[in-house]
Order: sequence, then C-alpha cells, then structure tokens
Amino acid sequence: MSARKQTNNETSGLSKKRVAYALAAGAAVASVEAMDANAEVVYSGSQEISIELGSSQSIQFDTDPYSDVKLKNYYFGGGPYQGLTVNFAPGKVAGFQIGSGISAVDYVSALTIGTLVDSVSAGPDFKGSLAYGSLNPNAQFNNITNGYIGLSFPIGGNTADKLHFAWMRVSIDNTLGSFIIHDWAWEGDAGVGIVVGDTGPTAVPGDLNGDGEVTGRDFLAWQRGETDPAFSVDSLIEWQDNYNGGALVALNAVPEPMTLGMLAAGASGLVLMRRLRQR
Repeated sequence: MSARKQTNNETSGLSKKRVAYALAAGAAVASVEAMDANAEVVYSGSQEISIELGSSQSIQFDTDPYSDVKLKNYYFGGGPYQGLTVNFAPGKVAGFQIGSGISAVDYVSALTIGTLVDSVSAGPDFKGSLAYGSLNPNAQFNNITNGYIGLSFPIGGNTADKLHFAWMRVSIDNTLGSFIIHDWAWEGDAGVGIVVGDTGPTAVPGDLNGDGEVTGRDFLAWQRGETDPAFSVDSLIEWQDNYNGGALVALNAVPEPMTLGMLAAGASGLVLMRRLRQR
C-alpha cells in the first residue's frame, strides 16, 4: 500500500461523542457481508455525523481494517477550513485544480444527483479543499446543504483495477465551522461507476431479514432481535401489513415449517400492541 495508508487509530484522543460517531459509521458497513459476483451499491443509511470544529472524521466504507477517507474541520489562521483526503492510493476525489506549481490549490467538486462518479470524473488528486472562506475563493462548499462529494478508493490492493467508486452527502457552513456527514454509498464491484444519489435496491417493506421477501423468516429475525431496529413494534407492524396481506390472513394459509405457532403468537400480540398504541 502507499504511504498514504493509515489505520483507524485516528480516534485516539477524540471525545466520547466523536468515538460514538466513529463506531456508528463503522457499524453501517460492518454489517455488510462479503460481496458476491453480483455486487451492488452499498448504502450507509442515515448517519448525521457532526464533525466538531478543530477535529476530523475518518470513514471506513468496506470491512477491511483501514479507514478510506478523512474529512477535516480544522481551524487555521484564516478561520475554519473544511477539507478531504482519500487515504489510500490510487484513490482520488472528484475535483479540480486552480493555479500551477507551488501556488496550485486542489478543490473538491460539489456534484449533483445523477452525476456519474467513475475513473474519468474521480481526480485529479487525492485531496482537496471543501471550504476556507475567502482564502480559497473557488471552493464550492463554503455554504452548502446536501452537497455531494465523489471519490474512488481501493479494496485489496493499490492498483487501478481495485478501485471502487463512492459518493458522500454533506452540509457545511464555513463561517460557523459546522460540518455534517449525512450518508454515503459505494459500488461493490471494482471499476464500476456509481451515480450520485444511488442507494442501491429499494427495500421491500416488511422484509426484516433483507432477503428481498416478506415471509415467516422475517418474523423469526424480528423475534431473535436480528432486525434493525431490534424488537421494533413498527417493524413488526410493517411485516404484518405486507405478509400475504397481513399476518392474521396469513395464518389461514399453509405456513412455513415450524413457524405456525410463532406466527400465531406474534399476530395476536401485534393486535394487542396496535390497540395499546391507538389508545
């Protein structure tokens, strides 16, 4: 790996709040199982990570032991500075350069929904300024809500054929020194571009175990606390509403093996919970 490789030791010295944010970000990707031959877009879900002024936040997209990108909310002599660095070569951020030589400044481009992030648009450098007030006059994130960043990062090697593409959604107020990371997504197949805003396959309402179907297995996942959020009444109600037109109706059909008793108990309890919620 390049000298730009760094481990997740960057949380050292952070406040408890920022450590919790880092853990939440890692959990979003830790649950992703090994990609198969038909890899898809991996979406983080809502994160809402606030980077304190004078601090930075590392994000780990995949499940290897390294952070993939570092977002900065520093305070320099000229005031608040927001920037970004892709940690691993040959990863790059979608951006542009103003000037030349030692006076050149690298900027991060503010992308729009629908923009393709691929080997053509990701570059020219691995770092860039998001905002620095009047000191970086060409910055595109000085005061932006829901701005999109595009980048590439490698998995399993430092060659171009290992690159994956990603987008991140952020809001920045340079004057106030506020920096919020809302969410992100990355393409599971190396070399395949990602469209900004793409969050992958649409979730099936009531599919609590993520297999693309609403069946008795979802109820078992809910009962075992394997759903997100675990043991949520709302998630069970959603399952009931989409399981063959409702769990009570489903009980009249032929159930899956070994689920009849559980379905009956769950449906009865669900009716009671709904009544209590209405009261």
